[in-house]
Amino acid sequence: MGIFKWDDSYSVHIDTVDDQHQRLVEMINALDEAIQNGSDDTLLAELLAGLIEYTQYHFANEERVMADPSFDREHYVEHKAQHDAFVDKIVAAQEAHASGAAELSGELMEYLVAWLIDHIVGTDKTMAAINEQCHGGCLFDADAKQVRSTKAPEVVAPNLIAALRESQDRFRDLADSVPALIWMAGPDTNVQYCNQHLQGFTGKDLSFLRASRLDCVQADDRSAVQGQLAKAFKERVGCKFEYRLLHADGTYRWINESVMPRYLNGDEFLGLISCGFDVTQEKQAQEVIRNANENLEKEVAARTRELVQANEELQAAQNNLVQSEKMKSIGQLAAGVAHEINTPSQYIADNTRFLQEAFGDMGQLIEKMGVLAANAEAVISNDVIRQALDDADVDYLRDEIPRAMDSSLEGVKHVTKIVRALKDFARPSSEKAHVNLNQSIESTITVATNEWASVAKMVTDLDPKLPNVFCQLNEINQVILNGLVNSAHAIAQVVGDGSEEKGTITVSTRKLEGCAEIRIVDTGCGMTPEVKDQAFNPFFTTKGVGEGTGQGLSTAYSIIVEKHHGAITLASAVGRGTCLVIRLPMQKSASVEPSVAA
Repeated sequence: MGIFKWDDSYSVHIDTVDDQHQRLVEMINALDEAIQNGSDDTLLAELLAGLIEYTQYHFANEERVMADPSFDREHYVEHKAQHDAFVDKIVAAQEAHASGAAELSGELMEYLVAWLIDHIVGTDKTMAAINEQCHGGCLFDADAKQVRSTKAPEVVAPNLIAALRESQDRFRDLADSVPALIWMAGPDTNVQYCNQHLQGFTGKDLSFLRASRLDCVQADDRSAVQGQLAKAFKERVGCKFEYRLLHADGTYRWINESVMPRYLNGDEFLGLISCGFDVTQEKQAQEVIRNANENLEKEVAARTRELVQANEELQAAQNNLVQSEKMKSIGQLAAGVAHEINTPSQYIADNTRFLQEAFGDMGQLIEKMGVLAANAEAVISNDVIRQALDDADVDYLRDEIPRAMDSSLEGVKHVTKIVRALKDFARPSSEKAHVNLNQSIESTITVATNEWASVAKMVTDLDPKLPNVFCQLNEINQVILNGLVNSAHAIAQVVGDGSEEKGTITVSTRKLEGCAEIRIVDTGCGMTPEVKDQAFNPFFTTKGVGEGTGQGLSTAYSIIVEKHHGAITLASAVGRGTCLVIRLPMQKSASVEPSVAA
């Protein structure tokens, strides 16, 4: 049989790498067979040259992949150094054989087998694990399977038993060259053999290990190890376990050990053989990964909390933005409302002063008439009475006093309308209720008169049969106001101050299936496609610095779509004006599909 027996447990589960490893095993076995058979130097030289060439090819493939910038650099450097050392060793053997300085011997073969076992089950499996954990297996090939845990002891032991069957010397050579902790016990449980690596690992000689090997096992693990071995001896079965073993440097190392029964001619029990590997680094790596996973979970939880907090802050920012927009609007309207109230107030005041003066003239006339009436002996002529009436200008007062009173009453009515509209516009409404949209629109138009009156005519086409709509009054008023202000500003860019011509703003309502529609159409400058596409985006504005926030449509979108489950769209063309369409569901739990308002 060959010096090296391939087992699936050697597989790193990367197809290309496993295929090349098996080819290396075949070539090493062929070289060993040629040496054992005493083949001529020409064949040995050819086999060794082929092994070197294929080894270099295999290493080059691995190194090419590991040179990828995303691969772990430290592992790549260490891995490549092992490749270089191996090539140097067998090239030196080739040169010594070619020069006649040394023969190819079993010592070289033990080195090749020991190195290949150590490299495959250690370094290459680590490489595969890095590839899987960090890169999803994509650096090698698409069919790379998830890397399984190392089973080094389980695959080394069959090779040792096979060597033992051939000869004691061959077994000892192989056992001492393999970087594994190997011991062998007879059927009486007494340890018969411990390899050089186990002696060097523990710092104990063979006599100590044969008598007291278990004393080197960590106290907490000792009873479990003793129990596993007792069962293996009693039932003559294999077992595997992990435990901590005292190292020569005074530290405890994790050992992964596999124990197998030995038989003579298949039936006579000869005892146990055990093979263990130091898996401390693997354990540490697992701990690192476990800690990393725990830290990742904590990080995810922290990020989730941050996202929740950010979402809450965003909601608060949106609410603040709506409130800010409302306060800005009220600030803009304050001067206009004051102007609208000031005009009728002015002529009410003028009429009141006129009536005050007229009352004074009438008082003088009454006083004169009283004096004349009190003098019973006086002869009152028509001329005297006429003069008194002329002095009071009674005819003028008879015509102007009713006019002044009518004018004042009209002014009071206008002020009352503005105050009522302002009251309706600013009425507190933190909760949704059934609202008369037409009344809300008329109030908002009145409050915003100063924004549009100088540049546009206002046309309303409000459906008198429109049912009340379940909404939050303040927020809907805000949306309508923003639409009117935007239309007025757009028209102002076309007509200037409105002294020569005015544009038109048309506000209409109508009932559709399941929803109420509001349209605000203007004859303003219109929007470019780029501006239209971003009009509802938060923080987008076409206004210059110091000209307001320009967040009207963004606020409108938040109110209509997010809070009222309605729909809002724009139709606009440069030079032709803009149509803002708002649709609100009629019922509490209903919603409007975005496409409906397109």
